[in-house]
Amino acid sequence: MELEEGDDPTPLVENFIPAILPLVKLGIRFIGRPKLVNFLAKYVAKLIKRFVGRRYVRPLSKAIVDAGLRLINLEATEEDARQAVGAAVAATVEDTLRQVAVLPDYVLDDEELLEGYVLEAFEQAATRNLPEVLPEEAYLKRPDLRETKGLKATWILQPLRGRKFYKKYSRILNAKLSPPKLRAVKTYGGIPLSEVLQEQLGLSPGVDVEARVHLYEMMSGAMLPQISKHEHNTPGLGMTANYAYSQLHPLTPEAAGILLGHPGLGRIMPPKYFANRRVTGIGQRFYYLEIPGVRLRMGPMAGANAMMRRCSEVKVILDFARQQLRVYHFLSETKAQDIAVKLRQRTPIGVVMISLKSGMEPGLKHALISGICGQVKIIHEAMLPQGARGPALMEVPQPIKESLLMKVTEWLGKGLSHYFREQPQSFIVATEDPAEGVTLAITLDNLPGLPALRDALKRKTISLRGMDFSEAMPEIRVQTIPGYYGE
Repeated sequence: MELEEGDDPTPLVENFIPAILPLVKLGIRFIGRPKLVNFLAKYVAKLIKRFVGRRYVRPLSKAIVDAGLRLINLEATEEDARQAVGAAVAATVEDTLRQVAVLPDYVLDDEELLEGYVLEAFEQAATRNLPEVLPEEAYLKRPDLRETKGLKATWILQPLRGRKFYKKYSRILNAKLSPPKLRAVKTYGGIPLSEVLQEQLGLSPGVDVEARVHLYEMMSGAMLPQISKHEHNTPGLGMTANYAYSQLHPLTPEAAGILLGHPGLGRIMPPKYFANRRVTGIGQRFYYLEIPGVRLRMGPMAGANAMMRRCSEVKVILDFARQQLRVYHFLSETKAQDIAVKLRQRTPIGVVMISLKSGMEPGLKHALISGICGQVKIIHEAMLPQGARGPALMEVPQPIKESLLMKVTEWLGKGLSHYFREQPQSFIVATEDPAEGVTLAITLDNLPGLPALRDALKRKTISLRGMDFSEAMPEIRVQTIPGYYGE
């Protein structure tokens, strides 16, 4: 987007909006509203005019270079910088439209009201896509117009040449990560980052970690493997192997605040985007830790199917057809061997249970309270396939889910402590198998309160008394399976 002095960018925006609408969710709401599209084209064109004229492109491209363009692409040229300006402005317009697309009808139908919302959407989009080009006084008055303070950086669309799949933060941040920070930051499935680094990189849980942190943001239609494939200048990425993209972790405001001291770099996303790396959202942000001197610890599979060693995780099956609740708690190789050593040494069962508690309780909470897809499955005649993976639990009242979580945690504690007292050898034998880690498969039969929960999922009116999960102890069966197992 480079115009001559005095040229009007409105025609460009008028052509851009219809092209981008199919990519914008709920864009169908604009169809049949030519007056609305015309208003948006004129108003957005006025907002971007200061960024697309010939006199503005050169300083903006210089700002992008100064913000660190060549730090993320050593081969970047002046022409690449100029192209980056056009891509950044286009991304700003697209982000603006994406926010406008979800506004309620009463706003869309009132131009005077809409103008304020479009301005706010544009300011937020410009903050995410353009370098800091305003005077410092402007940011003192409007601190919300910058994501961070003290970092001279911006988000650059990548790959630099060709189709864009993601954005990369132009500064690679150095971070010293202490054990408390690594324990506090959670990745997929609520797993502490400390466990990931210990299991997959072999790092000691008690030492500080020096890391170079790379930040990314997803664009429409992109998947994480496209980041790992195109990051040729980033050690540990730049490959298509399965394990490469599994080193990318969600950059939430909490993670950005704890790891980097800049919570504004993180993004809040719905729970469904934290189940696994196969599901990502537009605008979702991720981080990759480049840690010098470490080697990935791979699982038993070799070749193209090689994967990094798994971390511990919990999956829950609510099976109303069988009146069962099944829990599959996969224990990583490190965790499984640690428990096996304790059992061989006849360590008190309470110590063994504490080792299990650190992973099992957060996993159960993610499954039963958040209903995160991939961690909970519901087998129920009223469930559509999309609800069977967890979202239906979101509609169950919070007190009921909390009561269920409390009782399931208690029942599992009783059942597992009995199992480790009576059958420690069966667990030890499973850990001696060549397969990576073990899975504790726990079945709870005839749960009290389950029939009422079944009706709740059918959206029937129920009595909270019928949801009493404390009436009786269910029947509990425990089995240890070598390797990873789950339905």
